[in-house]
Amino acid sequence: MNIQYCIHLKVVAVIALVLACGVMPAFAGNSVTGSHAVVAGGDLNTASGIYSAVGGGGQNTASVNSSTVAGGFGSKATGGNSTVGGGEENMASGFGATIAGGRDNHSMGYLSSIPGGIENQAGGDYSFAAGNHARIRSAAENTDPNQKGDYGTFMWADSTTIVDPNAICTFCPYTYTPEFNSSGPNQFLIRANGGFALNATPVNSNVAMTVVAPNGNPGYASIFLRQSNSDNGMLVSSGDASIGIANAANNAAFYVDQYNGSGHTRRLSLDGLGNFAVTAQAYKPGGGSWAASSDARLKTNVLPLENALDRLLALRGVTFEYSHPDNGMHPVGTFTGFIAQEVEPAFPNWIGHDQNGYLTVGPQGFEALTVEALRALNNKDEIHASEYERRVTKLETENAELRDQLARQSMLQQTSVAELRQQIGQLSALLNVRSTRATSSAGE
Repeated sequence: MNIQYCIHLKVVAVIALVLACGVMPAFAGNSVTGSHAVVAGGDLNTASGIYSAVGGGGQNTASVNSSTVAGGFGSKATGGNSTVGGGEENMASGFGATIAGGRDNHSMGYLSSIPGGIENQAGGDYSFAAGNHARIRSAAENTDPNQKGDYGTFMWADSTTIVDPNAICTFCPYTYTPEFNSSGPNQFLIRANGGFALNATPVNSNVAMTVVAPNGNPGYASIFLRQSNSDNGMLVSSGDASIGIANAANNAAFYVDQYNGSGHTRRLSLDGLGNFAVTAQAYKPGGGSWAASSDARLKTNVLPLENALDRLLALRGVTFEYSHPDNGMHPVGTFTGFIAQEVEPAFPNWIGHDQNGYLTVGPQGFEALTVEALRALNNKDEIHASEYERRVTKLETENAELRDQLARQSMLQQTSVAELRQQIGQLSALLNVRSTRATSSAGE
């Protein structure tokens, strides 16, 4: 039973009672000018519409057909079949608009409603505004060509206050509740600065939304996002937290799955230990590795990498397949990598473990290690080049010395040959003299 109907019943009951008594009580300044209209009591009330009624209160007006103000002060029902239940300075100007109570509320859309609160506006057709300064725009405010305002919008606003930065008095700052405005039709809008929760109360006032798992699946709190024309979508879940363990860390995992309503494929996970995993390629459109803080002003105890080449060569690269493939961290296929147990002796800081206790490998500073290994190789090449140059220089020196020795020996040989020739010449001359003498002696 809606509020408008209840109020009409009450007004009808009052009218029936007055007619049964045959007496219309006199009240100061009330005015009844509409056909079949009635003012049941109060002061300075006006019922000018046909079948309009004012139940009581002061300075209330029911000015159109079948409009009703049950009581309160300074309220107006100016739309056909509109109703104001009470409160102060409320106005129901839309056809069939309803305001149950509160203060300074305005329900102007067709069949719009305000249950109470203060300075709320239900400006769109079929709209609902409640709380404190919830404002659903009217047709004039959003230039709606259909003249329906932000129709079909539900809005509730809390009583959050802010300090006016333009307040003149610095010793007594002025605080106020800001307006919470709609921005389109068919919206569901809530301002709840103390937090919003589903299936529980907010975990604390600093958390905007708290979603607790339903009873049917208590281990996972999930949100399903899908298109309107498909059952396929993305399932965002949190679960696998340790329960009932004294001093347990907050180790709940986070998952993003592709889901079709009955089955799912894991695409991304962040486990309770902080390990992040994607089940396919992870891309950086700009290229390069992931960034890390590296400013020298942030670092201390900076030491060079020692034995980088030997440590790098201690690693053994392999290809492998997972023995128990799944849709998570162990996909189907052949992969290239390391064996964690083999890596650990050389690089223990590369080794981690997942939430099931299996070892993981996450190279840290691999680029720096590679640079230093290349530097070591380059140094060896430089050493080899230097040794080669030294040997060549030595050989060239030795060759020059040998040439000098050969030249000296050649000169000595030439001198010896000349002397030998001279001696041979002298000997030949001497032999010629002796031969001549011998011939002369024989002729005598």
